[in-house]
Amino acid sequence: MFRIHFLDVGQGDCIILQFENGRSYIIDGNEVAEKITPIEYLTSVLRGTQIETIVVTHPHDDHIGGLNQIIEQVPVRQVWLTNYPYRSYAYRRFLSVLAQNSEIRVIFPRSGTSVSEGKDLIQILAPPPNLIRGTHSDVNNASLVLKVTIAHLERRASTSALLGADAEFGSWASIVLEHGSDLQANLFKLSHHGSGFGTYKDLLAAIRPKYTVISVGSNNYGHPEDWVLSIVDEFTSDRVFRTDINGTCIFESDGLEWRYTLTPALSRRGRGR
Repeated sequence: MFRIHFLDVGQGDCIILQFENGRSYIIDGNEVAEKITPIEYLTSVLRGTQIETIVVTHPHDDHIGGLNQIIEQVPVRQVWLTNYPYRSYAYRRFLSVLAQNSEIRVIFPRSGTSVSEGKDLIQILAPPPNLIRGTHSDVNNASLVLKVTIAHLERRASTSALLGADAEFGSWASIVLEHGSDLQANLFKLSHHGSGFGTYKDLLAAIRPKYTVISVGSNNYGHPEDWVLSIVDEFTSDRVFRTDINGTCIFESDGLEWRYTLTPALSRRGRGR
């Protein structure tokens, strides 16, 4: 059984993928006070899971704040980066910690790359080989956007999850142009915490999610924006989840359907919800 965990890490992202073959990926890793940290979740909830790959979708602080501890405390085989030339103290510190662990392989995947994990598949939909420039936010539009497909071999069926990182209009235009026929996904992690620069009707109509997850916390940006919530509700056929309301959200799939599970006492250190 495949499982995907959307951690309640405040205004930021942290997603953990657990494949049937035993490999685990962590996609981003924010860390804030009064929330369970990525390293705590890995060691206490998932009991010390080793990490096949850390995916840094882009170098903003709210996506990398808790990754240093993982690299220092948990075996990690490789890290995926966008190689966007971003300058911040947090990102420089992350790269320094990564450099000190030279056994970790660092790669820079681009659109069109795919990785098999047993019967399942990870596709990189963005960024393109040449990073997009001159947009509202070039660093967000350089985000690694992934589609994960979970296969059920006997039934020749599959389910899928589209993980939008902080991709904005510029990135989605490139994704639609290259992968438009392959955008449909049963489970969608909404772009950029519900920002008005990350979602539009035609995109949601192409994805047609059954479930949408918004990773968001207390913020001064107005995320998620009301009009975004309105169109997400319109195009999500079953249910919209928010980590600031629902806490950590866990889904599992056998390749036939997604099942939602909420495990108590995960979202705040030492406290139930």
